[in-house]
Amino acid sequence: RRMMVAVLLMMVVLECARALEPGWTRRTAIQVALATPSAVVAQTVDVADPSKASVSRGLVLKNGLRYVDASVGTGSEPRWGDVLRIAYAMSVRVGDDLRPIDTQKSYLIRHGNGRAIRGLDEGLHTMRVGGKRRIEVPPDLGYSIVGLGPIPEGPLKYRKFRNALDAMSADDALVFDVQLLETFKDGADQGFYDDNSFTAKEIELIVNLAEDSYKRLQ
Repeated sequence: RRMMVAVLLMMVVLECARALEPGWTRRTAIQVALATPSAVVAQTVDVADPSKASVSRGLVLKNGLRYVDASVGTGSEPRWGDVLRIAYAMSVRVGDDLRPIDTQKSYLIRHGNGRAIRGLDEGLHTMRVGGKRRIEVPPDLGYSIVGLGPIPEGPLKYRKFRNALDAMSADDALVFDVQLLETFKDGADQGFYDDNSFTAKEIELIVNLAEDSYKRLQ
């Protein structure tokens, strides 16, 4: 089923590519293929404006991610591929009860590489350096697969963390109180995040490969 969705998305991108101007960037193509409705909302709504918050705990996106700014930073905004240094306090919200799990004064995230939980990575994207934000992450945008961070250090903290995750229901949320301390370029970045020459033929090749993969799985 996931492969079918991927194929359909790529087909949509191909049709869009044929209709768009030659200046269409690769990043735009990737965003069209992979963006969720929540990503579109995040691009068009100023989450720092309390008047735009739909509930008392902040702005709620279509995928269930919720965030609200305690203070808006004055520094630069993160770009995909940047390394972000954050401080955070992680809790689990069960109803209106917050249960502390872990804190880190300095934690590094490669923004957009898929190694951090999706809800945290998405919630950081519209911040500015120096800003503080509470990000509430629904379970399906959290630790959905093995290997995602951040992970508490030490056996006791990790056991507490795992027990809290195992006890979460679909209505609960991970809560990150974060401060964006710094953003900087990764010296090892080979420019994949800024590649801007996606052609219709390249998209068509991707679609064909996806279709072939789906046929082999049948």
